[in-house]
Amino acid sequence: MLKSAKLTTTTGYTWKTSISATASYESTIEYFLGKYFAVGIYPIENLEKVVKVEIFDGKTMVVSEL
Repeated sequence: MLKSAKLTTTTGYTWKTSISATASYESTIEYFLGKYFAVGIYPIENLEKVVKVEIFDGKTMVVSEL
């Protein structure tokens, strides 16, 4: 079963992304939380820090915040 993650940045910008069904909650949180990602619409993109990760697998939701 495919998992998804909802990511929230310091400015409140959010997006959802699919993650591997074999990825652990811990590795997913480690990959995203506290890291910077380019967000926005080209040509105006900003690097923003992810401060909240919500992981959904169809039954469970795991939330981690800075």
